Amino acid sequence: MKIRYLGTAAAEGAPALFCTCAQCMQARATGGRDIRSRSQTLLNDDLIIDFSADAYWHGLRYGIEYYNIHDYLITHVHSDHYYPMDLDNVDRPYAKNPEDWPPFIVHGSIDDENEFMRVVRRRPEHLVFHAMDAYKTYEIGRYRVTPLRARHGSENPFHYVIEDGEKTLLYLHDGGEPFDETFECFRKKGFRFDVISYDFTEGLMESIDYYGHMCMGQNKALRARLQTEGFLNEGCISVANHFSHGGKCINWEESHELYEKEGFIMTYDGCEVEV
Repeated sequence: MKIRYLGTAAAEGAPALFCTCAQCMQARATGGRDIRSRSQTLLNDDLIIDFSADAYWHGLRYGIEYYNIHDYLITHVHSDHYYPMDLDNVDRPYAKNPEDWPPFIVHGSIDDENEFMRVVRRRPEHLVFHAMDAYKTYEIGRYRVTPLRARHGSENPFHYVIEDGEKTLLYLHDGGEPFDETFECFRKKGFRFDVISYDFTEGLMESIDYYGHMCMGQNKALRARLQTEGFLNEGCISVANHFSHGGKCINWEESHELYEKEGFIMTYDGCEVEV
């Protein structure tokens, strides 16, 4: 399984557009891996996770052939993860593709479908929405995908378990600590994870006082619980992703070794993790 992180920031990006905090000013000065665009991930070159406001830029920067990728998995309705206005460009006159072109399928929750119906007014012929329910498993292309109810600032946000037939990914962006019912789902379905992408919006903080994101202290505790309950395969890779300038130590140049000491790979835009 190859995971390519196209964008690794939260809603405001890093550096944030209007911000003069120390982390944003440093990112402007150092550039490189300290520059983070909004969240998006490419799995195995044929499954997109999230379609953010920066998707067009990601396509240009990394040579992503969106026209050859027909499944788009959405975590939640916020625009740093889901920008359906650009999906209006799938068909003519904005895109000239064969009449027998396979449909582009957007997969997500009822929230995402409602936003799709509100925004995508032309309803391109080759674009459809597939609404899913939490804790059910769906066949999407060559994957088995199980949406998980998440804690975040929308009504029906999802985390995902994604199986490609060889490896299993647990994708935890955006959101706080998983619900107990999520662990029950893991038990019932017998999930064992080879790689987990943890939410690190608050960076190296040990604790935070709200439910919508995670930090180092919480993620270490979550990983320990997953280990104790037998959900981690041997050699399971821990990835730190989704950073905000409001968190502690999110600049790659000065912080990645601190994450490595705790057993997490710190992402940067364009990095690849292979399992």
